[in-house]
Formats: sequence, structure tokens, C-alpha cells
Amino acid sequence: MRKLSAAGLALVSVALYGGLRVYWQPGSMPERLSPVGPDLVAFTGWGAVALCGAAAGTLVAMMTVRPAGPARTALAAVAWAVGGAFVVSGALLLLDAVGTIIPGSGIPVHPLGAASKAACVGCASRSARATCRRRSPGPPCPPTSRGEPGWPWRRRPTRGAHGFRTDLRRAGRYR
Repeated sequence: MRKLSAAGLALVSVALYGGLRVYWQPGSMPERLSPVGPDLVAFTGWGAVALCGAAAGTLVAMMTVRPAGPARTALAAVAWAVGGAFVVSGALLLLDAVGTIIPGSGIPVHPLGAASKAACVGCASRSARATCRRRSPGPPCPPTSRGEPGWPWRRRPTRGAHGFRTDLRRAGRYR
């Protein structure tokens, strides 16, 4: 059995979330998904469905096309913009988290709305991870379990407050 790539996993999650939003739009959406209006912030209604479509198109392009030069930078920029739009749309997840952690705060928690916002933010993280896995330009990616390059501070030996190297293994000692 072949392992699903990061872009493939992101595409599956975006397609499932987009399918849920399409199902909810004609009138099947539950009445209360958030304590303050709709469940998403920036892209609500059919805008959320369009955002899922844009994410799916970007992920398909990342999986099939291997652009070079400015086209590669543009594809990465679009992927990061779509991921950022997902994060902004799911911003009310923080309100649900506070209402869950501090039960006496008076913030009502709607579990289905919290799950919807968590899926929205999850689509953002998966699409951003797929962008990182392509080694495209953009912010540096967290390290992977395979030992691939990670954050820039992991690549350099660090120095403590006293001025000496604190990473002795990279300094050549204690191998």
C-alpha cells in the first residue's frame, strides 16, 4: 500500500470539509454553531466553499505541476495565502477553546461549531505542510522525523549566555 503524500492528505481533508460546507449551504446547517454569529469569520456561506475549491485547486497544482522560477514562487504564495485565509476564517476556534478550558467563564461552547472550526484550521495546517514538503519558497518548515532541514536555528550551533557553544555534538565533541 502506497503512503499518502502531504499534499494528498491535505487534498482529502479539504475535499471532505468542502463537501460538508456544500451539504450545509442549501439549508442543512445547524442553527447555532458559534456564540457570536456564524461559525467562520472571514469566509462564510458559499465563500467557505469557494475557499475550499481554491485550496483544492492549489493542492492539485502542487501535486501535478513542477513549475520553476516565478511560477513556483507564485504557486507557493497562493498556497500560503489560501492557508492564511483558512486560519483567519477559523479564528473563533480560540473562543471555543477558552469556553472549554474555563467552564465558568460564561462563554457557551457549541461542539459541532468547534469541530467545524477545527477542521478549517486543520485544512490550513495541512495545506501549509504540503507547501513546506515541496521545498518551495516561503517561511521555513518545522523539522520532520526523517532528519530533513528544519528551522534555521536548528542548523547552527548555539551559544549560551557565557559565549561558549551549547551544542557539543555539533561542535565535534562527544560523538
